[in-house]
Amino acid sequence: MPGRYARWVVAVFVIGIAIGFIQICPPLHRFFQGCVYRGTEHRVLHSLRSPAKRRVRCLVTRWNANHLVVYTVLGYLFPDSILLWFVIGAVWEVAEIWFDCCDMTDLLYNAVGLLLGRWLFLRVRDGKKKNA
Repeated sequence: MPGRYARWVVAVFVIGIAIGFIQICPPLHRFFQGCVYRGTEHRVLHSLRSPAKRRVRCLVTRWNANHLVVYTVLGYLFPDSILLWFVIGAVWEVAEIWFDCCDMTDLLYNAVGLLLGRWLFLRVRDGKKKNA
């Protein structure tokens, strides 16, 4: 397992790529605005004042999938800090309310990603112990 400093560098890199590059690159930004398993009327960056039917027709957006991947990596790299990362994600979701672009289902995907990452870490660690 890489050192703690190296894991923080990787975490910052993954988060930076996931958030920053998507916003800068128009084709990726348009890709993430679409839905994976949601109706065509859903707008990912919906207004809190938009009709409720527009907000509940989707189950998984590409943003949700992105949250799942990023938080799985974080859960794998920091298996003992999943509560910290969940709180950071929750604070960010609250901040998104102020920006009028929140999707509270992200918290669910963050939690699942963190638990999945920790589970993967434990499986890999246990596999290495058996082979040693």
